Amino acid sequence: SSGINAEYGEELTDEERTHFGLEFDCPPFPRMYETVCQIAGGTLAAAEELTYGQTKVAINWCGGWHHGQPHKAEGFCYLNDCVLAIQFLLQHFNRVLYVDLDLHHG
Repeated sequence: SSGINAEYGEELTDEERTHFGLEFDCPPFPRMYETVCQIAGGTLAAAEELTYGQTKVAINWCGGWHHGQPHKAEGFCYLNDCVLAIQFLLQHFNRVLYVDLDLHHG
C-alpha cells in the first residue's frame, strides 16, 4: 500500500489512489480531509459575506483550487472550491463572473 487515508488513518490501495486522483501532484497528506474542508469553508464563507452584503470584496488566499474534478483530485487541487462558491452565489444572483488568472502551461 502506498498512501494514508487521512480521515480514518487507513491505508489506501494503489487502485484507490488512482481512482481518487491521490497521486503525482495530489498525494495524500496528514489531515488532508480537514485541510480541504477548511479551504472549501473559507471560500464559501467569502461567498456568504458577499451575498449578505457584509463586504464588497472577499478573497480566500488559500482557495482557488479550480482544477479539482467532481470525484477526484487533479492539478494540485483536491477539490474545486471555486465551483462550490459559484453554485452558492447562483442561488442568490442571476449571474456570476468567474475570471481565471492562473498562468501555466498544459
